[in-house]
Amino acid sequence: MSKSPLFAERQYGEISVAVTNRFGGYSNGPFNSLNLADHVGDEQSAVLINRELLCQLLNADSLKVLAATHGSDVSVVDAQTQVVAGDGLVTNSKNLGLVALAADCLPFALVDPFAQIVAVGHCGWQGLVAELPKSLANEFLSQGGVPSRSVAVLGPAICGTCYEVPADRVAMVGAKCSHAVVDVRHLDITAGVKEQLGEYGFEIEQIAGCTAESEALYSYRRDGITGRHALAVVIHQREN
Repeated sequence: MSKSPLFAERQYGEISVAVTNRFGGYSNGPFNSLNLADHVGDEQSAVLINRELLCQLLNADSLKVLAATHGSDVSVVDAQTQVVAGDGLVTNSKNLGLVALAADCLPFALVDPFAQIVAVGHCGWQGLVAELPKSLANEFLSQGGVPSRSVAVLGPAICGTCYEVPADRVAMVGAKCSHAVVDVRHLDITAGVKEQLGEYGFEIEQIAGCTAESEALYSYRRDGITGRHALAVVIHQREN
């Protein structure tokens, strides 16, 4: 493992946010090598080892991984919760890693280092139409998060230049968030998520990178059969 498995890492008090790349794992073939998705055709044993590696990188006790549905369902979880399908998770549990997987869609985290509340979300064009960022922000608020003192950390996603889609899809997204529209055939998912979260007053930090252009990241649009990288967030237990 000559390359680091971390694409980027951010620290907010006791809260860590990490984005993985595709290096340093145990998957083979088109999933090479740090694939974290168990639904793409990879060997399950390799995915389990890769997830354990992620757990170690986060210094977490366990992980809760989103099973994305490209909608707006959000769940509040703790270490004992069975994760149901959806596109957002919220917790105040310590040493529990929340994980959003992606390979062109935008994974993102909401972090309140004062209230010790975090969330992760997964958003593509359908998530913008369903207003998933708003659904996640609303649940984050209901659990005690305060946007004015919180950070929204946006992971890498396919850029507006690379993301060409049918014109009717652009129109659907544009009806919900005009900033996501680049032109009649291109969408910028990151701009759309920024627009929807911006209504709440979050400080927004973007981890730059286009998945379709970076060989360090997985891209479904570029490769078809491929793995998934992750954006993960964990609240570490304060030392007494």
